[in-house]
Amino acid sequence: PVTEEQTRQGNHEHIVNLMDFCFKILDTIRQFNSYTFGTNFTMKIGFNYGPVTDGIIGQNKVLYDIWGDTVNLASRMMSTGVVGRIQLPDACVPFLIDTSNFPNGAKSGSRAKGKLSPISVWRGRPPSR
Repeated sequence: PVTEEQTRQGNHEHIVNLMDFCFKILDTIRQFNSYTFGTNFTMKIGFNYGPVTDGIIGQNKVLYDIWGDTVNLASRMMSTGVVGRIQLPDACVPFLIDTSNFPNGAKSGSRAKGKLSPISVWRGRPPSR
């Protein structure tokens, strides 16, 4: 795992790993739909990175939860997203393009409701591994 200190020092491997995971989820859904008759599962993905607050809530039904602007922005990206696409903060795009794992499939320009952070929609697909 990448620590907060490593991120401050420029290690953004976690962003690359998360994007790879997002593509694998989308590929798994496509494969599942192609092997089953009459199913058409879809998914919208939005992710963000940054500080969060977490904790245990509840007395009778105990739950673990996370809160904060980071979570709220990711949630907005997912809810306003396009099926089969991955939405992420524009700030993540340079870390992904700088790696050889992902083609530059980002289309920038939209904004999540209530936030000023520009959002990119990733359209490209990674090369097969």
